[in-house]
Amino acid sequence: MNSPDFLKPENKEYNKKSLTLAFQKIESDLLTATENYDLTLTCQDFQVPGFDKFTIFEWINFALVHTQRHTHQLNSIYKMLTKI
Repeated sequence: MNSPDFLKPENKEYNKKSLTLAFQKIESDLLTATENYDLTLTCQDFQVPGFDKFTIFEWINFALVHTQRHTHQLNSIYKMLTKI
C-alpha cells in the first residue's frame, strides 16, 4: 500500500534532536490518552482505506505497531549501509 501524498515526508535535511522531541511528545500524548479517554470510543475524523473507523484503542495500537515497523526498516537500512 502506498502512502497518500500528505503523509510523504519532504525531501530536506531533518534535525534528529527535534524529531526525537516530537516523537517523545507523541508518546506522552498517547500515554495521556490511555489514562484519560474511553478507549472504546470510535474516532470519526479519519479512516484508513480498506478498514472501518478505528476506536481510540485501535489507533494507539496502530501507532505502536507502525512505529515498530518503521524502526525495524530504519535498523535494516542502517545495517545494510554500515556493511558497505
